[in-house]
Amino acid sequence: MKLIRSHSGDSSQANPAEVMRASEHHQRFIELTLAQRTDANGRAVLDAEWRYIGTLLGARAAEPLDVLDLACGSGHQTLAWAERGFRVAGIDFDRDLLSAGQERLRRAAGDTITARWTCGDATQLPYADASFDVVFNNSLLEHVPAWQQVLSETARVLRPGGVFVMYTTNRTCPVQQEVNHFPFYSWLPDPIQRRVLAWIMEHRRDLVNFTDFPAVNWFTFGGMSGAFRHAGLEPFDRLDLMARRGAGGLRGLLARAMSRSVVLKLPYYFYATSMALYGVRRAGSPIR
Repeated sequence: MKLIRSHSGDSSQANPAEVMRASEHHQRFIELTLAQRTDANGRAVLDAEWRYIGTLLGARAAEPLDVLDLACGSGHQTLAWAERGFRVAGIDFDRDLLSAGQERLRRAAGDTITARWTCGDATQLPYADASFDVVFNNSLLEHVPAWQQVLSETARVLRPGGVFVMYTTNRTCPVQQEVNHFPFYSWLPDPIQRRVLAWIMEHRRDLVNFTDFPAVNWFTFGGMSGAFRHAGLEPFDRLDLMARRGAGGLRGLLARAMSRSVVLKLPYYFYATSMALYGVRRAGSPIR
């Protein structure tokens, strides 16, 4: 598997809930998260994503869908999905963020829309097999040492033909969104990256937005596509989906040309600040 990974993290780390309870930075992290992830931002992301998600769902896109917002945080995406009339569940391990998400829905819509909220672990999802048509995840795998287990659990809870939408780090791009003002950070050799991150966590927590769980995994499109297949998910990137839906104009023409070859996709992989990958759960795929 051609997965390029840097600073893989410490899987023996203390329980995340205990870390957050003891953290002097957690309240600042909550405040910054709420300021950055607004209702309008959540709606805009889903509006833009629906062209790709709808392409994969086909006729199923017109049906009532069961949606899991995985690592939902403060619920800006949960709100956007619920406003579209879908049955939405949000799960996160941070109780304070979940409370903020519940308040977000109440403020935006009173009792007219609802979501199911769960405080839980993404590596052990508390849902039955084949429970959801869509699993949406924005920025989780880069923070979790056991990221392969998250993929396995995601595939397990998806129905056949269901879609996993995932954003994570892109090691190939020299610009990244995990350590502020630090181009080429993702290209650093693992030992150097470990030292730099340790210094940041001790002296400049603002560079990682005051989180107690900074990004420790850096992925390539090829490596993550292989991980999707191993989990029973057929992977597509945005070039694949633009070509599949027959997008017009110069962008559509370029997408169709580039989608035919991994080599031709390299400029896109270099340009994409973060990785967006889409996986379809195929009928009959074994659950790993």
